[in-house]
Amino acid sequence: MPFSFRQFLDTGDLTWNREFDLVCPVNRVGVVDVFQVSQHGLDVSNNPVLIRSIEPSVAVLDNGATKGCTPLAFAALKETPSIEAIYQVHKNPREDGATVNTADEFIAKLAVDCHGEFLKMSVAPDGKSYTMLIASSEHSHHRPRVLASQRCLRPESHLWRAQEGGPQRHEPRRVTKKQRPVLP
Repeated sequence: MPFSFRQFLDTGDLTWNREFDLVCPVNRVGVVDVFQVSQHGLDVSNNPVLIRSIEPSVAVLDNGATKGCTPLAFAALKETPSIEAIYQVHKNPREDGATVNTADEFIAKLAVDCHGEFLKMSVAPDGKSYTMLIASSEHSHHRPRVLASQRCLRPESHLWRAQEGGPQRHEPRRVTKKQRPVLP
């Protein structure tokens, strides 16, 4: 991106093992504010190790009405402590929809046959904040950009450690190839 906001990650169609390689043994991505969920939220991507390592505040599922937003991928998002909001393009009408949909206020297209509804992310000119908008429902949420130095001081962050000298950042844990998860 040509402006100062550089904390958005879109891994496109990377698979589970390639996502793992981005953050293990060392996190080469860093922390991000917004994560566009890989491959429409399919189970072949969205490795929980990647998602927890990048510590996004917001996740965006670019799913279709019947494609993506699968149980394993959605669970990885829900179980990530740093995620404050999950946005979806389409509400999932499948049988598992009761467990793999976010709240309706965070979904752009609630009906299967709807057209033209969208999610929009706008970044402030100074890059210090951004707004998530769902035009169809007029849902809008303004969020400050969280710098990595601020994020590691949050008690719920896995980078926070209470010690005598106060919160301190710890070095990333190295993972061997034997510890790497592999898709079934």
